[in-house]
Amino acid sequence: MEQAPRRITWIAFALNFIVYSENFVVAPFLRRLAELTGSTPAAMANLVLVYTLGIGFGALLLGPLGDRYGRRPMLLAGLGAFALFTGLTGAVSGYEALIVTRALCGVAAGVLLSSLMAYMADIFIAAGRLEAMPGAMGTAMGGIFAAIVFGVPAGIYAGYLVDWSLAFFVLALLAVVVLALVALALPAVPGMKSGLSYLGLLTSGFRLFTEPRLLLIGASFFLFQFVATAFGTHSPAWILSHGIGLDMLALLYAATGAVSVLAALRSGALIGRIGPAVALLLTNAVVLVTLIGIAMAGFGLVPLGLLLAAYLAGLAVRMGLIQAIATSSVDRMARGRFMGINNFLMQMGSSAGVWLLTLTLRTVPDPDAAFRIGVLGLAGVTLVSLLLGLVLLNPLRRATPAAPGKGAA
Repeated sequence: MEQAPRRITWIAFALNFIVYSENFVVAPFLRRLAELTGSTPAAMANLVLVYTLGIGFGALLLGPLGDRYGRRPMLLAGLGAFALFTGLTGAVSGYEALIVTRALCGVAAGVLLSSLMAYMADIFIAAGRLEAMPGAMGTAMGGIFAAIVFGVPAGIYAGYLVDWSLAFFVLALLAVVVLALVALALPAVPGMKSGLSYLGLLTSGFRLFTEPRLLLIGASFFLFQFVATAFGTHSPAWILSHGIGLDMLALLYAATGAVSVLAALRSGALIGRIGPAVALLLTNAVVLVTLIGIAMAGFGLVPLGLLLAAYLAGLAVRMGLIQAIATSSVDRMARGRFMGINNFLMQMGSSAGVWLLTLTLRTVPDPDAAFRIGVLGLAGVTLVSLLLGLVLLNPLRRATPAAPGKGAA
């Protein structure tokens, strides 16, 4: 158990990398898939939408089971299902089949995400390392931004230059590798064995949000993902529309994504120096300012690259903080339910953000103006997140720890 905090941190990094690569890899070749399936890029954006919806409902409906049966078994089952359906996504052809397999991948990913952060918090709090948790979760969230470094270039090259299905076969193989790491390196911690029925577990999770602080945390998850997924889905096509080649786009995302990974890995040192409350406000402000800059500035590759790097770095640090705030705000026995609903809210935010930005792109005749208007709207959503951050000052709260084996897994 002594090495468990370090192991779960890096396994969480790898798992986040795989789950979010599954999403980022699709965005650059939506146009290519539209050509292959006889559809439109806007319609193919539904591949992102059904994946995020699947994550949300998978986390909501299956996340509470981790409080009863243990999070490690849920991680193993989720990884097995994720590997299977990811491989099937690469094997099928046709719009309808892709929609089905992507939705099933999303459900499996929802199980993973709701169990992972709760399990990570279980280990850190039980080890008496609450103050180290924001930095560790920031490192774990670095996997998401490493997925940008991998996913966008991989989507470009697989979608346009090799074979789009190759990306999914690689991710399925990586999921099998992480499954083996979970089975071999993470301790088995039993669940609560509570007397609550499944419906009781589910409804008791929603009752947590009668506490105003927990409700605001849920709203923060929704708004965070609203911005991140909407921008991440449509920005590659906007950049390509300005005459930027595929190689340059891949290089841009690799470079800016690398900055965000470094920010995530160094987030612990930053938070330790300025405190979690100031870090939360600062990162919200960075995201807000960079979105306004992207929307208002003239298009230029160098200024865009600098703004993207700062934007992604802000997201990287902020996401680990939000996870640490959430998991430390409830007791261990309810952590799976709480994080399941928060993951559901995140994916509903993703779906709403993608849908509204897509609607803007369809409504405004000038594609460049439409994207800039949409990004200004995302800046407005970020301003609301900043105001919520003011309410959540002193963000970390020490939940009642339970020794491993005596509480929820």
